[in-house]
Amino acid sequence: MESKQAHLEKYFHNKDFLDNGIKDGSKYPDWEITVIFYCGVHIVEAMLAEKNIHVIDHQDRKDEMENIDNIDDFRDEYIHLYQLSRKARYKCFLPKLKDVYDAQVDLDAIKSAAGIK
Repeated sequence: MESKQAHLEKYFHNKDFLDNGIKDGSKYPDWEITVIFYCGVHIVEAMLAEKNIHVIDHQDRKDEMENIDNIDDFRDEYIHLYQLSRKARYKCFLPKLKDVYDAQVDLDAIKSAAGIK
C-alpha cells in the first residue's frame, strides 16, 4: 500500500512529463488527457491514503472517494476526467484541444481540493 507521499511524488512525476515530456500536445491530445487523468488519480489516491484507505481499481476508488471530506468540491470534475480519459484510451476518439483544456480544468479542481498549487 502506497503512502500519501508516494502518490504525491507520482503525481509530480506525471505532471513533469505533462509539462516537459509531451513536446507537441496538439499532436497527441489522447495521451495528454490520459496523463492528466493519472495526475488526478494520484492526487485522489494521496487523499485516500491520508485516511488509510487504499483501493485496487477505478471503481473501488470512485466508491471510496465518498470518504473524502470535501468530495463535493471535485467529484463531478473527477468523473468527467475519468470518462474523457476512457474515451481517449479505448475508443476511436481523437480529442480536440478543447477536450484537453477541459481535462486541465478538471485537474485544477482536484488539485485545489487537495491544496496543491
